[in-house]
Amino acid sequence: MDQNPFEDDENPFADPSVTKATKPPPAAAKSGAAGFEDYNPFADNNVSKSAEFSTVPIPPPEPSDPAVIDTRSEQPVSSYSVVAAEQENLAKRQEELERRAAELHEKEQELKQMKYRERKNNFPPFPKFCPFTPCFFHDISVDIPPDFQRTSKMLFYSWEFYCFTLFYNLICALAYICVDTGPGTVTFIIAIIFFLLFIPCSFCLWYRPSYNAFKSDSSFSYMVFFFILFFQILFNGVACLGVSQVGTCGFINGADVFSDGGGSRVVGLMMFACAGLFVINALLEIILLRKVHVIYRSTGASIQKAQAEFAQGAMSNKHVQNAAVAGATAAVQNSY
Repeated sequence: MDQNPFEDDENPFADPSVTKATKPPPAAAKSGAAGFEDYNPFADNNVSKSAEFSTVPIPPPEPSDPAVIDTRSEQPVSSYSVVAAEQENLAKRQEELERRAAELHEKEQELKQMKYRERKNNFPPFPKFCPFTPCFFHDISVDIPPDFQRTSKMLFYSWEFYCFTLFYNLICALAYICVDTGPGTVTFIIAIIFFLLFIPCSFCLWYRPSYNAFKSDSSFSYMVFFFILFFQILFNGVACLGVSQVGTCGFINGADVFSDGGGSRVVGLMMFACAGLFVINALLEIILLRKVHVIYRSTGASIQKAQAEFAQGAMSNKHVQNAAVAGATAAVQNSY
């Protein structure tokens, strides 16, 4: 059992081909160079051996082309399209701004020409076959500064709504005659007077002063506007009540007509609607009065300025000047 199982086997390294390969070549034996088995990496004589190997000529390196860095690979191709698109957008915006600047310049020139041009009255816009001619020049976009144009338009729309309310009150008064001849006739006559009188007076006494106040920043025009519009608000408050034989159709006479029944209920509903229109007018005028008062305070207007403007306007009036001269002349003659 102690016998080596590999004892009878042949040594695989004893093969002649292997031993021949492990032996150094004759040239190396003659030059005294040792084989791999005799090489000691820690021996001192390895320096001389490395010197012998260094005598072998080493060919110089072949010249190569310089390295070229491709910058296109660092920036993606899509970025060029993005930059081009941005430049195109900037060019379009620049063209749009230039076009708008040209339009504003043309409009400014037109406004300047209109200021120096003789203005023709255009309000009220009577038809051509009418013998009457317009009395005022009315153009909010030309006369009123841009900051006040919206408020001025709201005042003009409020005046138009007030005119419609007076016209509808006249229609309701006419329907009132068909139901009750006695008080309806008086109401209809007074409604006609209100329609013919209050429409031009409201335009001249409170809307036109507001127009002039915004146009020339006149403190006196502001005062006239506040004074007249305050009384018109009171009138609308009384008109919505519909007191009998006062000239307006409102809640009181509308309720009397509605209580009669039959076809009178339709007329009563019309009078209730007329009362509602007067209430809406009063509310709108209160809102506009407060809005104009805020503008009045922001412009620095005051009662003292209004008095100064009134005195200056009165002294510049030809009729006042003639009356003053006539009074002074009469006083001098009486003194002699």
